[in-house]
Amino acid sequence: MKKLIAALIFLLAISSQAHFKGPVLYVAAHPDDETMLGGILGRLKEKSIPTHVIYITRGEGSKFNLITGNPKDNLKMRPGEAREAATRYGIQSVTQLEETDAPMRDPVTQKPIQDVEKFLKSGVWNTHRIEKSVLDLAIKIKPRVILTMLPFHSKIHAHHQAAGQIALKIAKNPELKSSVVGVYGIQETNWYPEGTFESMPGQMKFETERYSPLLGKTYRAFQAQGAAAHATQESGHKGELPLAYEVLVPLEEKNGSQEFRELILAKPEEKR
Repeated sequence: MKKLIAALIFLLAISSQAHFKGPVLYVAAHPDDETMLGGILGRLKEKSIPTHVIYITRGEGSKFNLITGNPKDNLKMRPGEAREAATRYGIQSVTQLEETDAPMRDPVTQKPIQDVEKFLKSGVWNTHRIEKSVLDLAIKIKPRVILTMLPFHSKIHAHHQAAGQIALKIAKNPELKSSVVGVYGIQETNWYPEGTFESMPGQMKFETERYSPLLGKTYRAFQAQGAAAHATQESGHKGELPLAYEVLVPLEEKNGSQEFRELILAKPEEKR
């Protein structure tokens, strides 16, 4: 009897997974932000789920250019790197906005500030214009799931929080009510000290050390392969990240989101 129940549960899980066909929209602040969920992008690629990304800036605010040595070259180089990374990750389309990447920096550390309210009030970004662009794209592709950055985490880049807030607001638009079943933020665990991110209710931990027969490598290696496209930035030279997992935090979930959860948490598929 126990074996029969286990078999029924397994078949139910497989059936549920088959129902999630996307699309998925990722709302990011800068080119290379997608590397934070590169393993999860591998999972979506395995299942041939249409995935789209929209970058709010072109990443010209970075203080580094590891190819030319001149950060001023980032404006013309980084969008091209993002398109190459998208190809490697299996992302179907890239939408590049042109909001100014001018992070307000702490006068002592020179690191980007983390006060998202101060940043948004500064007017560096035209939030109305961004929201319209994201909404127009979302109406066009009708995403089932929206991925983004954490919108209310006081220790991460203000641009990332702002992108998350915009994504969350767009997901609640009445025109997307019937399509979006979940919005999830990525924990930037490999970019901040241990303990920065607390365990959150309902979070999904995606183990990237697992081997994917369909990708021909581990998800961890797949993430590094895509990230290497960002050769002007440190993110393109990290290799396989130290922590072998990625964490998605539910920001909003509705009926139907369980299908996406089961997809993310399922074991890698065998080659067909």
